[in-house]
Amino acid sequence: LASKFKIPHVCSRRLINLEVKHDTALGVQIRAEFGRSPPAGLLPISLVAPLFDQLWSGREPPHSLVLTGYPRNARQWSHLKRHLAIEEILHIRTHPVFTRNSVAQRVECQACESGLYPHELALEDGRTIPAVEECCSAVSEPVHNSRDAAHVLEERLSAYQAETLPWLESQRDSGGLVRDIWVDARWPQVFPLVEQVLDPVLRGEHRGKG
Repeated sequence: LASKFKIPHVCSRRLINLEVKHDTALGVQIRAEFGRSPPAGLLPISLVAPLFDQLWSGREPPHSLVLTGYPRNARQWSHLKRHLAIEEILHIRTHPVFTRNSVAQRVECQACESGLYPHELALEDGRTIPAVEECCSAVSEPVHNSRDAAHVLEERLSAYQAETLPWLESQRDSGGLVRDIWVDARWPQVFPLVEQVLDPVLRGEHRGKG
């Protein structure tokens, strides 16, 4: 998405990993509490909020960006609104059974970190989700990411059910900010749907703004 629309991409997980890797003060604090690998669930706001505070400290955040992994609950949402004016939340949803079956097949390109799915996935309704094997074309063997281990995925799904979904439902009920897209598809197959929603927004045709 960032490449398609030529806008910045900010990934909270990558910011956390960089802090830990480079032994910053915040990274040392994260490692002291959770070790080298941050937990699958949500980090405390006291550890996540400073990542974005320092990212945009003393300068204006970009007008448009792709932000992944944040916010995931009401407290993170309240913090993010201090930095960004958000008009709409795009909530891409899949059924947990599909997520479990699909993630179990996923591997990751070691060069570009793209998720790849070397096998087709047969659904109960008779549909077949095609394999996804294209990324940066680097000559390297894809590997399984530890974040995709079954027990880690269950922790992530539990955190979603306990914190993320109630926050999204409250936003939907109170302000109508949430737009749901239900799909049983892997990310490259979801992209055209997301692109269709975002294109008028980023071209300034949505609500008269960019």
